[in-house]
Amino acid sequence: MGVTDVKVYRNDTLLVDVTDPSALYDVGARIPRFRLGDTVKVVAAVSNTTNSGFTPATFVFLHVRHIDPLGTSWHRVKMEDNGDGTWQRRWIARSTGIDRFVVDALDAATLLLGTPDNYRAHEVGIPYRIE
Repeated sequence: MGVTDVKVYRNDTLLVDVTDPSALYDVGARIPRFRLGDTVKVVAAVSNTTNSGFTPATFVFLHVRHIDPLGTSWHRVKMEDNGDGTWQRRWIARSTGIDRFVVDALDAATLLLGTPDNYRAHEVGIPYRIE
């Protein structure tokens, strides 16, 4: 089970494509930068071969702070299943700041059984700046 690719778009223009979540990259030159009001789209490819038998087999969430027009706090929002092994979520850059968002993929058994031996998840975090 794992997040295999994360693409970050600003107003439908691809900014970052993380194909190896364990690789380091130049944060100064490659950190996604947004302006207030920009539409941010995150698309994540997820592989789940655990065969837990549940439908859906995987739940994917986006953890993000700058999505709420009423303030800056962590939100965990479900990403849409595109039906092709990718999930996506759009949000509007609502306040300035530096932070990160996290794509969180969970095997269904993690949520439905809730026992420690069934906890299977994988996360990829991406730093960003809203100016």
